[in-house]
Amino acid sequence: GPKATFTAEARKLQNDACYARNVAGDLSRDIREMQNALSRGTLDSRTKSLVKDLQLDGERASRAVERLSAKIAGTDLSRLGSRSGRSVEKLQLQAELAAREAKAAAELASELLEASTYELSGKLKRMIKNVQSDAEMASSAAAELAA
Repeated sequence: GPKATFTAEARKLQNDACYARNVAGDLSRDIREMQNALSRGTLDSRTKSLVKDLQLDGERASRAVERLSAKIAGTDLSRLGSRSGRSVEKLQLQAELAAREAKAAAELASELLEASTYELSGKLKRMIKNVQSDAEMASSAAAELAA
């Protein structure tokens, strides 16, 4: 009956939230690695400030997705009714915002990678690529939670 359907839906939401949290964790770890590489590297100030922007965007995205998944994990989903009411709308809005934050980070990363003017070492390039793919995954994970 509808209760069983809802339980399955709630379980999927919890699983999606768990996945999103793992992805957010990957993103924040890869940002830290990029940051460490940055502090050791010799980059012109323009590139440095762009990588710094990416770091900030990425951290913001990671925190947004993290908060979102923690909120879902901590919500008694049976109380949400069949996803009715304001709390669900608020969750969806939060998820959409988190998805947008992560998308922005991914776009900034790809901009950095595409612009050949930046003197990026192979190592830093690889790290920015990691951040980019993490951010893309975080964005689609959050979008999935907004659905």
